[in-house]
Amino acid sequence: MKQLKRPAVAVLSAAVLGAAGLAVTAASAHAAQGSAVSMSAPSSPAAEPSATRGYGLDFAYDAFVYPTPSTRGRPVGILHAGIQYIYCWTTGESITDKGHTSDAWLYVSSGDLSGWVSRVYLAPDSYGTPLEHC
Repeated sequence: MKQLKRPAVAVLSAAVLGAAGLAVTAASAHAAQGSAVSMSAPSSPAAEPSATRGYGLDFAYDAFVYPTPSTRGRPVGILHAGIQYIYCWTTGESITDKGHTSDAWLYVSSGDLSGWVSRVYLAPDSYGTPLEHC
């Protein structure tokens, strides 16, 4: 199983966002809970969204990465807790874990690992970060 390395993702995130004229720190990525991922007008899940723009979000827990926004498939890797680079979100299987329930899934891609992670593993202070719908 492939794993995203925290330092590599942090460096990649800083480099890409720095090139776009943006700065990322753990503190600047945090926003208030509740204004997070907009759930209006959900569409069918995208298999592989375009990885053209992303966001550094803080994950509170390690989480499995799945090929689709569902736990029905075999995990393709592990996303480690900490700041990780997320491209977009979609709706999928509703997950309850760590005291949270959500049907929102976040798309991550780094090196040869790409896939979907449930929003329930985000740190609460990253819930308010606006993300594009896949």
